[in-house]
Amino acid sequence: MRILITKLSSFGDVIAAFPAASDAIAAGVEVDWLVDSAFEHVVKLHPHLRAVHRLDERGTRWRPLSWPRYWRQTWDLKSRLRGAAYDLVVDLQGLLKSALPSRWPDVPVHGYDAHSIREPAASRLYTVRHSISKDLHAVERNRALMAAALGRPAPTGPADFGLSAETGPSPPGLPSAYVVILHSASWPSKLWSEANWRSLIEAHGDLNFILPWGNDDEKCRATRLTAGLPHAQVLADRLTQQPLAGLLASAKVVIGLDSGLMHLANALGTPTLWLFGSTSAVKTGPYGPGAHVVASTNPYSPCLRRECRHADGACMDAISVGRVSDVLTELVA
Repeated sequence: MRILITKLSSFGDVIAAFPAASDAIAAGVEVDWLVDSAFEHVVKLHPHLRAVHRLDERGTRWRPLSWPRYWRQTWDLKSRLRGAAYDLVVDLQGLLKSALPSRWPDVPVHGYDAHSIREPAASRLYTVRHSISKDLHAVERNRALMAAALGRPAPTGPADFGLSAETGPSPPGLPSAYVVILHSASWPSKLWSEANWRSLIEAHGDLNFILPWGNDDEKCRATRLTAGLPHAQVLADRLTQQPLAGLLASAKVVIGLDSGLMHLANALGTPTLWLFGSTSAVKTGPYGPGAHVVASTNPYSPCLRRECRHADGACMDAISVGRVSDVLTELVA
């Protein structure tokens, strides 16, 4: 049996769908994946997929000159998917942007019903609709939908993300034991203050801290956080996905915000320490026993806003250095 998973974005959501793919593969199913080109490198970290198809779903956003190329690529993708001889498609995203390309292979499409989905209109495009509780964690929802699509019992065993410490090589020249700080996030409201990060690093002079970065702004922030502190270092180069996975897999602890890289560290089985303020850890946060959450005590938290709008204090301001330091001390003991 051969199936196609549609999960286009985002980083953390893609990682949360890995166990559903692993469940299908363990049942003897060949699994391909359709993903937005921005997250193709993330999907390819799963070692047991048969093929990964990329869709430039952002190609039509305010770039008219690129539309001819986008439509040619889309037509070619449709042809490849229809020629792949899938038995069915499972749309784990549940949005119109994923439901539409899920129909391209011209085989039965399984998805959430109108009561289980964020965009009810998307469910009308599915051939088979399944009722899956919205109260489940994202990992469990994905696994439940996959099991229903394959006609199998709901999964009860531990989630297998398909990743291991051998996912990629670590960068050279690192200490034998270190803690990784992931200080960046996609929303400004998720960020913890630089003063707090600096205080945390200063309070743990007995640990080696490594700060990776993905762009110039993140590199500048990491440089400010580590300036004059011999036990903290900024990686010299921006890491590609495989060495970054190796860095996270070999860390003693990974501390960070609500971000895709934290989900990757969690999936690799590394102990993680998450700081949650403007978002909630309940349904889309870390999954499994190795994750530890320090949540904001701000009454507005989680505000679920990209930008903070509270004049009397942002959600993340209510997370004290002392609380984070205490948990870190326990994790490295």
